[in-house]
Amino acid sequence: MVSIDAAVAEMPEQKNSQTRLRLTDICLNYSTKRLRSQVYVTLAGEYKDIQRSDRITLRGKVQDGFDEYDASIYKPMVLAVNKPDPPDYPARIRAIFASRLRKIFNNSATSDLALGFLIGEKSLPQKLKEQLRGVGLSHIVVASGFSLSILAGFMKKWMSRISRFIGYASAFMTITLFLSITGLTPSLLRASLVSGFSLIAEYYGHKFHPGRLLIYVAAISILFNPRAFLNLAWQLSFASYAGIMFLAPLLKKFFYGQNKPGFIAEMIIITVSAQLFCLPLSIYNFGQLSVVGILANILVTPVIPYIMLITILCGVLPRSLSGFLVYADNIMLSYQINIIQ
Repeated sequence: MVSIDAAVAEMPEQKNSQTRLRLTDICLNYSTKRLRSQVYVTLAGEYKDIQRSDRITLRGKVQDGFDEYDASIYKPMVLAVNKPDPPDYPARIRAIFASRLRKIFNNSATSDLALGFLIGEKSLPQKLKEQLRGVGLSHIVVASGFSLSILAGFMKKWMSRISRFIGYASAFMTITLFLSITGLTPSLLRASLVSGFSLIAEYYGHKFHPGRLLIYVAAISILFNPRAFLNLAWQLSFASYAGIMFLAPLLKKFFYGQNKPGFIAEMIIITVSAQLFCLPLSIYNFGQLSVVGILANILVTPVIPYIMLITILCGVLPRSLSGFLVYADNIMLSYQINIIQ
C-alpha cells in the first residue's frame, strides 16, 4: 500500500463506470522527490472533475505495470484533487469545444465520432468501440499523425496563398496548438517530430531519406521517454509511417507511373500501405485479423479530412451560420457509422 501524489498526463478515459488515468511526475509516500515514472490508475466511478494537468493524491495497492507503465493501481482511494496554477488553458479549450459540439449534435454518437477523429476523444459508446476494433478501424479515433498531418497540411496550403513563409509558420503553429490540446502521446510525439523535420527540410529545399528520418525520430522520442518503444501506439505509429514512406511510393509508381494520383486514389494507396505494415503488430498483439480491414479503411478514411474541417467550423462558428454545416457533417458521420456497422 502506497500514497502517491502525481500529475494527470492526459485526458481521463471514462469507461464502464470507471475512470482511467495516466499519471506522471510522481511523488511516493509524501516524498518531495519526483520520479520519472508512469503509473496506470483505474478509479471506481466516473470522475468528471479530473482533468489533464491536475495533481491527484491517491492511496492504494501497487501492482505490476505493463507496456511503458512502471506500475498500475486498481481502484485506489482518492485523497485530493488539486487544480494547476496557472490553469491548463488548452485543456479548458478542448473541454469547451467538446461540450459545444455535443450540444450542437444533441449528444449523439456522431459527435463522439467527430471528436474522436479530430482530437482523439475517448468517449465513444462501448458498442461502437467494439465494432471499430472488429473491422480494424480503431486507429481512426485516436489523436494521431494522420489527424496532425491533415490539419498542418491544410494550413500550409491555405496560408501559403499569402506568402510561403506564412504558410510554413502556420503549419508549425497548427502542430504546436494541436499538441497542446490533445497532449503529447507517444504516437503524436513521433508525428510531430516527423512533421517538424519534414517542414524544415521542405522549406529549405532539402529532403530526408525516410530510413534516416525514422532513426532520428525514434532516437529523439526515446530520449523524451526511454520506455516509449514499449508502447503499442508508438510501434504502430512507426510501422504505419514506414509503410507510407517505403511502400506507398512503389504503389504510386506501379499504378500511375510518372503521373500524380488524384486525392482519393492517393488516400487509398497511403491507407493500404500503412495497414499492410501494421498488420504483423496487430495480429501479434490482438490475436485477430479483420478480413474487411483494408476495405473498411478504403471506404472510411478518404472522408475523414472533410469531416475534420467541417467539425472545426461547426465548433467555432455561431449556431446561426453553422446549420448547413452541421447537417452535412451529420450525413458524413452517419455514413461512417453505417459502413462500420
